[in-house]
Amino acid sequence: MSELRASQNSNLHALPPVSEWVNTTPHKVDIYDANGTKLLYSIPANPTYSIRLTELPQCKLTMTCPNTGVRMRGAPEFGDFIGTFPPADKPIIVSLPVAQHMRELKNTRTNVFTPDSSPEGSVRDASGALIGVKGICLWQ
Repeated sequence: MSELRASQNSNLHALPPVSEWVNTTPHKVDIYDANGTKLLYSIPANPTYSIRLTELPQCKLTMTCPNTGVRMRGAPEFGDFIGTFPPADKPIIVSLPVAQHMRELKNTRTNVFTPDSSPEGSVRDASGALIGVKGICLWQ
């Protein structure tokens, strides 16, 4: 588990309003209060800046389990980025695989976030479906 360093904390004070953040995921991101009861922000997917990763062909092998009928495939492996990144001064929300790939490539952006969908950070409805998060994770 990484903790926010003082330098990261000072960067957070310089962030623009949430209305200027760019959500590059293919879905909206709903951010709730710390109790998970009040919706604070709903950040729509941005149609101009949508970032995802290519999936390598060796992951596409599928089969159906003869006992259960459930389709199975190999765990995905990702390749290059697809899409356009927003200007570097814009805080961006990306998917977890995109954030991990950016870290592997030694990304220098200081304003990359993912929704905090950890057990402590997720907000779920009565049936257990994820409906939002209580915060975001800073990736540096």
